[in-house]
Amino acid sequence: MSDKKTTIIETRAQSILRDVIHQVVAGAGLALVRGPAGIGKTFALDLIEDELVEAGVRVIRVTATPAIEGSLSAFAREALAEYRVEAASTMNAVESLWSLLEGYPFRDYGPRTLFMVDESQGLKTSILEMIRALWDRGTHARLGMASGPAFGCVLVGNDQFMSKGGHVRTASFRPLLSRVTHTTCSFSVRPRLNTPPWRRCCFRIIRNTARCWKGSGPKRATCGRCRWRRRRQASWRVGKRSRLTTCAAQS
Repeated sequence: MSDKKTTIIETRAQSILRDVIHQVVAGAGLALVRGPAGIGKTFALDLIEDELVEAGVRVIRVTATPAIEGSLSAFAREALAEYRVEAASTMNAVESLWSLLEGYPFRDYGPRTLFMVDESQGLKTSILEMIRALWDRGTHARLGMASGPAFGCVLVGNDQFMSKGGHVRTASFRPLLSRVTHTTCSFSVRPRLNTPPWRRCCFRIIRNTARCWKGSGPKRATCGRCRWRRRRQASWRVGKRSRLTTCAAQS
């Protein structure tokens, strides 16, 4: 049997993630990477994780599922599960997680560590504050003390997500914003148009001949929101003309 190598074409998302993650590992930084669903962020993380492990970087990776994204204890235990570390309490779990994350990226012979959190758009404030507190323990190392422990952290997630109540929410990482060293807010899958959103999303081509005007072919039809907007603009114009007529009569 012949060995066939799979050729993987590098996407824009993978290229951006690789650059950001390598900089975070080298400087023990903190990165927020956000983008729409379905562009290959998780697949890119799998490839980059393999590259880092081959280079000798210790990678602690957690996928923030709905079951753990709101519980500090469950989140810490999920990170420890791969290493078969058990903790009796939440505080012990956090300290055990710090023991795993301790690295020495500014020493020539020290190990480097990366904490990678995928699907992080739904993380609650308590977990974000815990990540911030652990990352702050490496402040002395980042300020020049090469013998101090520190680690790099990358949080990857979607721009928007569906909450448990069924509402669309925008990912917010407020407890971490003052610590962020690298950020990528969006990956553009298609070029954005310079037209307003209400024009970009509401016009549709109606190909049903029963709805065409006088059978002359496809026509553009607008949704109810656009029709309301046009009627409102028309009423403004009528009101403006009436005011001008009244002023002219009075003069």
